[in-house]
Amino acid sequence: MVFGTAGRVGDRVRVGHPGKIRTAETRKQKHDRRAARRELKLLVENRFPSIWMPSTEPRDLPTLLRDRHPWGKIRRRVQNPLPAIAFHHAWRRGRGLWSQAGQTALRVLPLPPYTSPRRDERLSLHAQRLRKRIQELDRQVEEPARQRSQALRLRTHPGVGAVTVLATEVFLGDARRFENGKAVARL
Repeated sequence: MVFGTAGRVGDRVRVGHPGKIRTAETRKQKHDRRAARRELKLLVENRFPSIWMPSTEPRDLPTLLRDRHPWGKIRRRVQNPLPAIAFHHAWRRGRGLWSQAGQTALRVLPLPPYTSPRRDERLSLHAQRLRKRIQELDRQVEEPARQRSQALRLRTHPGVGAVTVLATEVFLGDARRFENGKAVARL
């Protein structure tokens, strides 16, 4: 249930939790007027069970994060076979494979005729298009992540980057609205 009209200054929109509103009424029969009276009564008695809604300010941020996500998946799909190709030809580099020296060494690694084109195509995809696009999206994510105090605090944890920080803040909201960590996990 949504109350209020968004758009005018000072209006407050409240979205009700449908399951909890339904439990306030014992009758199974649905009736619009009765439902409206029940919801008004809950509002007047200050017992209206609202659900959290993100603020209207960061509407574009979820879109940015949702745009970056598939690019990361594509990059993993392109990258994952490359260490396997190197490993199957007795060449192990681990994370060093993604350094400049590792990429150069992988390019000159002698491979059979059916494996060499696969390697070359994946390396060119990775180097030319994917890395540039993801770096561009990461720069766009970095700016709003730096402007948020909660995000900066979360970023102090090792391994937590701008994308994770911004996604946590945009999709999860204020952590104080949860009573404990289990409540977050149930979300």
